[in-house]
Amino acid sequence: MTAPIDLVKQYVEACGSKDVDTMGSLLHDSFTFAGPCMSFNSKEEMLGFMSQCPFECKHENTTFISEGAKVVQIFDWVVTKPFELTTRMCEVMTVEDGKIRSAELFYDSAKFPTEFMEQMKEQQEA
Repeated sequence: MTAPIDLVKQYVEACGSKDVDTMGSLLHDSFTFAGPCMSFNSKEEMLGFMSQCPFECKHENTTFISEGAKVVQIFDWVVTKPFELTTRMCEVMTVEDGKIRSAELFYDSAKFPTEFMEQMKEQQEA
């Protein structure tokens, strides 16, 4: 079985390349996500959002910390389109049955442009 930290690293790489198929293969059927701007209550909701990802971005200065089934990723999120932004983030993921069961993302949403926050709210409500 793949170690939780290796599973999370594969997932992060798939997110960076917007490889929704690989992402889906790594997420638990009961996946949940919570963050300051949005939340998803299923794997399908998360993959639907990622398939229409409105920005071009990458992770830099990443550190992974693993303890048991929990993996923490601390990173700079660098957005190049539709706006430019670099902000520090922290994501805590829990692995269950060889898949990512949950993710909780932490960051300062006040650093994001107002238009982006409105767009995220609209997409979440759709």
